[in-house]
Amino acid sequence: MIKYITFSIWSLVFCFVSISTSSAQEDSLSLNFQTHKEIGLNFTQFVSQFVPFNIKKVRSGPIGYSYKYYNRNNTALRFGFGANLSSSDDFADTRFSIRLGYEKRKHLSGKFYYTKGWDALAVLGSFNLPSKTGNNSFGPVAAVGFGPVIGVEYHITDKIIFTTESMLFLGISAITFLDISILPPTAFFIHFRF
Repeated sequence: MIKYITFSIWSLVFCFVSISTSSAQEDSLSLNFQTHKEIGLNFTQFVSQFVPFNIKKVRSGPIGYSYKYYNRNNTALRFGFGANLSSSDDFADTRFSIRLGYEKRKHLSGKFYYTKGWDALAVLGSFNLPSKTGNNSFGPVAAVGFGPVIGVEYHITDKIIFTTESMLFLGISAITFLDISILPPTAFFIHFRF
């Protein structure tokens, strides 16, 4: 658990330092001024089969599938959802989440990019994060909110992209009323561009 928290904190630090040091860099020519679509799949569970994180159950954030539509100025409309329908009676792992937002992609160096934007997020259940497990002892939680999103990308090819991202969630929850949460970069996505 401590290794996971340390990894998440260092990932956030890397994201924010990268943005502050590279805000003046130009976008890559290979992705500029082209409209395209991307479909992303959360591959965290798959990767954890090969790289053990010493965690009993890997938590990979609220979003499982992602869709992005990029326009000509490197901004994208984004949509994502995630779900887990538990067959047990305790409903501890039952969750559903959906997001809608936009992002802008900037070039860091080489094949590295970063993204920043805003999302609106609706959650029924939990955020599916290690820090959030066990906090909904009153049953499923409902939350609605929004927040800034920041991410890092590595472009394997022009068609295959590895991504991770973090979000600051500001919203209203059924249990705590006001919910301010950091959703760390726990998910490892592979995006396919077409």
